[in-house]
Amino acid sequence: MKYTKLIWTIGKIKHSKNIDRGGHIHINTIGWDSMAKVAFTPNGFEEGLLNAKLIAAAPELLDALLSIVNTIEKNKTIRVKQILAANKAIDKVIKTIKL
Repeated sequence: MKYTKLIWTIGKIKHSKNIDRGGHIHINTIGWDSMAKVAFTPNGFEEGLLNAKLIAAAPELLDALLSIVNTIEKNKTIRVKQILAANKAIDKVIKTIKL
């Protein structure tokens, strides 16, 4: 599985010049000013921003989940370090999107 294993962040937010069109939010990482974009409708900016923040947190969530699943598949005990990493990623999402 390949993806950009760097910290993803929210970048530029661009509103369309036409008010009826909404806009998009860039998701950045080191060396990439726009590795992904999340569109939002004219009345859906907040939802679009929350979606972008959730996408930006995805690499950390995936890494934590894969670490735990790989450990379970090997019939080994999950380490405290893995649980702490998973909780840190989950907390980041909860704080970011205010679940």
